[in-house]
Amino acid sequence: MYARILSAQSMVFLAEDEFKSMPETIQNTVLERCMITPACAAADFGIGQGNLLLHFRDPSVAAYCYEEIRRHGLHKVGPPFRTLLELDRSGGVYEDEDIEKIFELQERRCYYTGTPISIQQKDFAIDHIVPVDRGGSSWPGNLALTTRTIGREKLGMSKRGYWKLLSERHGADWVATRRTICETIDKKRRSIDRQRKSAVDDMTSMRCGELVNEFPGHMIMLEITDDELTLVVDSTTICFPRGFLRNGDAMAEAKYFSRIVRAVLFP
Repeated sequence: MYARILSAQSMVFLAEDEFKSMPETIQNTVLERCMITPACAAADFGIGQGNLLLHFRDPSVAAYCYEEIRRHGLHKVGPPFRTLLELDRSGGVYEDEDIEKIFELQERRCYYTGTPISIQQKDFAIDHIVPVDRGGSSWPGNLALTTRTIGREKLGMSKRGYWKLLSERHGADWVATRRTICETIDKKRRSIDRQRKSAVDDMTSMRCGELVNEFPGHMIMLEITDDELTLVVDSTTICFPRGFLRNGDAMAEAKYFSRIVRAVLFP
């Protein structure tokens, strides 16, 4: 859900399907504030690709609705909290091809233990080496493939902390050998990371160029700063959640951003 919630001054954008999946009481609370309160100028489903645009005269009302949606997102039944945390706090993006490259780089073995894993049978887990709740990104440079058991066990532990756990279990010499292997993997994985970041930069620049051409005479910028995507339309700045880059459908089509820009310029 977080990957598709945006907030910009007096506007709130969110995925229509996510909104409709909320309990009716939450929907009513938000819509009452949107449609009945005089502060609301408009509420229009269908802005963007299946998104809901709520546009307010009073930014405080927008902030209220935004927080209601976020609060519900943290407590709703659905994706595990870790998944929501990744979408909300973890910048960066990876694709299936990056995972396949990392799989081969690790010689089809668990990053920490060397146990064989299988992508074809989906018998593996993706580990954030620096955990998300400690500021870790979802760029390929921070990802390692592990067995499902190891993935569940390490979870939010730091790499150093997990090596300590493995040392108590297997001994210092065993860990020293595994750490040497992992250091080599880490160095080689950087090239996968650079390639993905370059591809995302190119995609962002292309989307921005398309918007500039579509809306001449307006200042429009679409850029990534500190892993966060920001869209500037004249005096309005829209800060996308850190996980938004993993919204592949939106990034792949100019129409998604075009409709948001149009909503900002012509409410």
